[in-house]
Amino acid sequence: MTAPRKIRFIVPMRPKAKARPRSGRTSSGRTVVYTDSKTANWEKSFSLVASVNAPETPLVGAIGVRLAFFLQRPGRLNRRTSPEGPVRHTVKPDLDNLIKSALDALQMSGRFFEDDKQIAELVSSKHYCAKALSPEVAVELYELGVEL
Repeated sequence: MTAPRKIRFIVPMRPKAKARPRSGRTSSGRTVVYTDSKTANWEKSFSLVASVNAPETPLVGAIGVRLAFFLQRPGRLNRRTSPEGPVRHTVKPDLDNLIKSALDALQMSGRFFEDDKQIAELVSSKHYCAKALSPEVAVELYELGVEL
């Protein structure tokens, strides 16, 4: 039996929340639902940057995911008296929408896992990045293995 695999990497991109689905009508009158172009472009870019860290074969079975989103620090937190390290982010964007965009981008590549239904464990957080750092997304994916 092989040991469960674990993958860790950083995607040096500003996190982007998944926008609400858009809908429209085709020329034949059919309603279509789609992701807006800004979100779709971000997901493609994220997928491309992340794919450099992809395993040779996708993770199998139940998997766990840890995501840490580090957003741009506002000017009010760049004063001398402000903490140097990361600071908890408690305003928009919502954490669940950040998670959706990152997981959709990872699934889009098809190289990390086959379907997000495999995710049985999820831990995530959002912070303003440390003073000297740029926005990024820290990703950890791991196979959960067999529970007894």
